[in-house]
Amino acid sequence: MGWNDKCLNGEPAGFSDIHAATIVNNADFTQAVFVNISAQQQNTKQVYTYINFQDTNATIWRLCVVGHTHRNINTGQYTEPANCFIPGWNGDQDNGWAMATPQGKIVDIANAPVGGVFPGNNRYPTPV
Repeated sequence: MGWNDKCLNGEPAGFSDIHAATIVNNADFTQAVFVNISAQQQNTKQVYTYINFQDTNATIWRLCVVGHTHRNINTGQYTEPANCFIPGWNGDQDNGWAMATPQGKIVDIANAPVGGVFPGNNRYPTPV
C-alpha cells in the first residue's frame, strides 16, 4: 500500500497522505523542471518540480511534485484549480492520491513558461 511498482529506487519510509499534502503545499512551482500544456484539448497546464523529503529512517529523498491548473474558458488563462500529486504515491488507501491545487500555487503554475525536460522515470522517488 502507498507507493506503486514504478518506484524502482525504493520509497520513503513512513510516508503518508499528510506528508504528501505538506509537500504539495511547500512545492515551489516557480522552480519547474518541465511545463507543458495537454496536447488534445489544451485545457490543462502541467508543472513538474522537485522537493526533498526526509523519511523516518533519516534518508533524504527527492520527490517530484506535479501541479495542474485548467484553462478558464472566459479568459483563456490557466487559472482554474485542478489537482496536484506526487508520481508513484497512491495514498494511504492505495486509491490514486491527489489533492486540489492549492489556491496560492495557481498563479505560479499559470505563469510558468512552457518548456524544460520531462523527468521521465526520475519523477519517481530517488534517494539523494
